[in-house]
Amino acid sequence: MADEIKLGSTVKDKVTGLIGTANQLRETLFGTRQIGIQPMGDGKTIPDPYFVDVQTIEVIDAGLSESACQNPDHPEVNLGDKVRDVTSGEKGIATSRLTFMNGCVYFAVTVKAKGKRDAQKYVSNHKALEVILPGALSNAPTSSSGGPSTKAFRQEDC
Repeated sequence: MADEIKLGSTVKDKVTGLIGTANQLRETLFGTRQIGIQPMGDGKTIPDPYFVDVQTIEVIDAGLSESACQNPDHPEVNLGDKVRDVTSGEKGIATSRLTFMNGCVYFAVTVKAKGKRDAQKYVSNHKALEVILPGALSNAPTSSSGGPSTKAFRQEDC
């Protein structure tokens, strides 16, 4: 279904009525696939994008999809790989992939909890990640997580 939604298209979330540009695709280790919808601004402020499950999205028109990158980077990193960030040296598991309409691909990397510290997550461009153990979490379920959410999430909520 997300394959049918071209980044750059004008889309509508059928649950909330939110209309905007599909500016990114988020895929998680556990099968969730969401589109980031960027609402139109008022010319003075830029609203935050909201992530919505692909199952609830309706394509309204092509929007900016013709000018969006149709051949995003193809990273060597896969979801579930143990990776090392070459700039910080931090190691963790690639738990979600963000593909932007300009073709850039970023990964959210979850770092194991140390001591009393909770597990931390950070985002890095795939070019800064080195795979140190392919398929470290290859047994993670990759099917849909159980259906569409009834709530759109702002980017910082995720």
